[in-house]
Amino acid sequence: MKVKGNIVFALVLLGITLFFVLGSLSYDPLARQLPLLVGIPVVVFLILQILMQLFPEALGWLVRMDSRQVIRVDQSLAAQAKAVRATREEKGRELEFYAWTGVFLLAIYLLGFLTAVPLFLVGLLYLRLKEKLWVSLVVAAVMWVVGYIGFIKLMEVPLFKGILWD
Repeated sequence: MKVKGNIVFALVLLGITLFFVLGSLSYDPLARQLPLLVGIPVVVFLILQILMQLFPEALGWLVRMDSRQVIRVDQSLAAQAKAVRATREEKGRELEFYAWTGVFLLAIYLLGFLTAVPLFLVGLLYLRLKEKLWVSLVVAAVMWVVGYIGFIKLMEVPLFKGILWD
């Protein structure tokens, strides 16, 4: 049986992920939560990917589920997005990306994570991506709640407060 390059790549990723997941078991119980939270699903998905590529006949139902469109995009929405991308000027997109990233990092440094993330999301979604203001505010609020509850309350990880609030 010939081994494909993508199987080798998935096996290498699986080995690296297992190395870090198993290494995190020696950490303090609080410190190992995040590596396990990320690592275990990655290991499961990599194993499924490898099995799907090695045994496509036996796992045909999984291959069909993988290729099925779970979320169907409205064709008019896709056409609008394509039209917006086509009309937008290509020049300077990289500089704009670096500018947004720089502003985000500066906001984290000055205001801290819990303040910078919602501000960045509102700015990016409303100003740059032209989403509706209420959508931008809802996404920012949800991310603030996820950050606060997930990091500060559940995992008890103190987030950087920024030099202005400290």
